[in-house]
Amino acid sequence: MIYVQRTLERTDLPAVLFEMHVDPTQSSTPFASLGNVSYYANGEKEILFSINTVFRIGQVQELQPRLWQIQLT
Repeated sequence: MIYVQRTLERTDLPAVLFEMHVDPTQSSTPFASLGNVSYYANGEKEILFSINTVFRIGQVQELQPRLWQIQLT
C-alpha cells in the first residue's frame, strides 16, 4: 500500500492495485513463493511467476478517485 499512496500523491497518474488469486491445483505454469527468501519477508507476499503466465481479469472497481483494484485469476 505504500506504493499506492506514493502514486496517489502524483495528480497525473492513477493508482492500480492488482489482487491475484492462484489455485495451485489448476495452474499449468510454474510459480514459486518467495516468502522465505525475499528481502521483504515480513511485509510482502511475493510470488515469482513464469514469463508466459496468463491471468483472467475478474472484477475491476474504483476504490476511491484515481485508485483502482483489479482482481486477477
